[in-house]
Amino acid sequence: MNTTPADLEITATTAKGNEYKVVVYVDPFPGEVGTKRIYETCGKCGGQGVVNYGNITFATRNGEDRWCFDCNGSGKTSALVSSLRQTARRQAKAQTQRNADAADFAAEAPAREAAKLEADHEAALREEARREAKPKGFLGDPGARVRNLNAKVTLIRSWEAEGFYGQRELRYLVKFDVLGKSAVWFTSNPGSLEEGQFVSLTGTVKNTNNREGEDQTVLTRCLTK
Repeated sequence: MNTTPADLEITATTAKGNEYKVVVYVDPFPGEVGTKRIYETCGKCGGQGVVNYGNITFATRNGEDRWCFDCNGSGKTSALVSSLRQTARRQAKAQTQRNADAADFAAEAPAREAAKLEADHEAALREEARREAKPKGFLGDPGARVRNLNAKVTLIRSWEAEGFYGQRELRYLVKFDVLGKSAVWFTSNPGSLEEGQFVSLTGTVKNTNNREGEDQTVLTRCLTK
């Protein structure tokens, strides 16, 4: 028995002007009365009436019972012809709608791809602009002593780390804006510094790097006042 309607070569056009295939309902039981009951082998137990795989259906006093609930142990399932016809109509209608949706989706694929390419291009431009806006240049070469720089504290972050003798202690990252250039200082004692504070900064250039497009001067042995 086959309740799936046959596909006929009939097409229609969606509201967006895209052609799709219409699935026409075909009576799976032509000439049969709607009250006739159709029987077929149970798909779950294969006609055995019991399920010999998966979890145990339920336990009884005398052991385990794997009785198939889909066919109530008979090995057969049944349905009225009228119900099977209704199922076939629903399948035809649902498949036709899927075909229409797929036609519209396929037709819109070039527009979606173009929109994605445009969005990716704009995102790349924004990222490039963000990186270009990052501070450029360093305060000096590694080993150089820089003195009495007009600096603003832009960031202070702390975390716990293991000390020299194994004890836990706080470490700090202090970030400065020095006349448009970025400097960072890793220390265990930032003193009374606060974000937004302007200071006169003296320190030794430990090294230089570029972090996410931002030139940074790493300082050590810093003094602020």
